[in-house]
Amino acid sequence: MTAKWRRIIWILAVLSVLLVLCGCNDSRGDPSDIPPKNTARISLVASHSSPVFLFEEIVPLDNALVRDRYQKALAYYLDHPHLTSLICERLSELERYLSDVLTSHNLHTDYRYLMAIESSLEPRANSGRAVGFAQFVSGTARRYGLSIGNGLDERLSLESFEAGARYIQFLERMFDDPLLACAAYNTGENRIPTLTRLQKHSDYWTLYFPYDETERYVPLVAAFKYIYEQRLVFFSARDPITFEVHVCKERAQTPIVAYLSSRGIDPSQNIRWNRHLTKGLTVYGARIYVQKPYLISPAEPRTYYHRAQHTQELLAE
Repeated sequence: MTAKWRRIIWILAVLSVLLVLCGCNDSRGDPSDIPPKNTARISLVASHSSPVFLFEEIVPLDNALVRDRYQKALAYYLDHPHLTSLICERLSELERYLSDVLTSHNLHTDYRYLMAIESSLEPRANSGRAVGFAQFVSGTARRYGLSIGNGLDERLSLESFEAGARYIQFLERMFDDPLLACAAYNTGENRIPTLTRLQKHSDYWTLYFPYDETERYVPLVAAFKYIYEQRLVFFSARDPITFEVHVCKERAQTPIVAYLSSRGIDPSQNIRWNRHLTKGLTVYGARIYVQKPYLISPAEPRTYYHRAQHTQELLAE
């Protein structure tokens, strides 16, 4: 080996040692330890004295790790006010419908917050393999009765909420715990039993999750519930709606706009509820959803600004 190559190897070895030392002394630590952008918002919300409940159970904020996850979940929503407001507005519109779906399956209505954060209540939400309102992969969707193919993908329809409720029902029977059911909805039903068996307990809040997303998932549900109920962001509550379901009996495919218009139905209001007709054409036997808006009584406020305004005033101090 020549002297030139020995010098190059020596320099590379020194650089490697320096890189290791810099990595060890990196004051930032793990990315999850980096403080959120808006610490003022966190301290504001974290200082609330009222307990936080999810599925009628108190969230153990006296546990430092749980409190840290919960605060970071709050920070996420408050640092993204436009997205959070949009989800809140969509939930105000679908809240009655979702509550009815959950109640008909004997499920707690707090699951509507899980459904809200899964897809932001956007029918075309796509996270890679998981698609639609309930964020189903194709195998799980078919398992719970949704049709996919030939111009139809019911994961994008309101029927996916029904399938999501059936899946949550299955998870609740499997774990007998709504928090573990939420975690399993996020990570899959096969991983949670392995974790509880290895760790010899089934308390969600003290389970160690080797994957950060599932560890953060239930705190995100709890934080969104708190923000929505306390109106900590500006949003205009939309009229709650219910739906009339038409079953297409025409074998000839027709543009959905023409199908709705021919029946005196405003297409502009209803196209978004029929994204499951992926080619924009009717499919024989497919459900077609038509919204039926309910009027809010004059006594019920339609815009919730008071708490959000109070939040802004405190932040300005």
